[in-house]
Amino acid sequence: MIVTQVESMVAAPIDDVFARLVDLPNWNAWLDPECGSDGCRFTSDGPVGLGTTYEDDIKGGLVLPGEIVEFDAPNRVVFLNRLTVEGELVLQSRLVYSLRPTSPDSTLVEHDFTAEFFGAMADREDGMRELILQERARIGESLIQSFASAS
Repeated sequence: MIVTQVESMVAAPIDDVFARLVDLPNWNAWLDPECGSDGCRFTSDGPVGLGTTYEDDIKGGLVLPGEIVEFDAPNRVVFLNRLTVEGELVLQSRLVYSLRPTSPDSTLVEHDFTAEFFGAMADREDGMRELILQERARIGESLIQSFASAS
C-alpha cells in the first residue's frame, strides 16, 4: 500500500478552496499540466455531494471511476476510486481532503492519499510509489498556485 500526506497552506477562504476541490470538471484549469489527469466528468446528476460519481481520464488512456464517499462541506471530502479489469479489482485509491481555516483568507489543506494495487497490478506498486509521491506534491502546489495567481 502507498500512503502519502501533503499539507498545503492556501491563501483563500475555506469555502473557496473546498469549492475548487469538488469542482472536478474544472480541475484541469488549475492542475499542473504534468499531473496525470486529462480531465474529469461527473457521471451522476444533481449537486455535488455524498454519492456523486465521476470518471477521471488518466493520461495514457485509462479511465478511473470514482465516488465521493464522505462530504462535509467545507471541511472534508473523500474520493474513492476503484479500477477493475475484466471484473477483477486491480487498484483502489482513497483521496481525503481535510480543510481548516487558519484565518478568514487562509486555509490549511491536508491531502491524504492511499493506493493499493491488486492482482495483475500488484507487482507495479513499488514502481509507482515515487511517481505517486511526486504527483501528490504537484497537486498540492497546483492548488496553492491556483489561488496565488488569482489574486
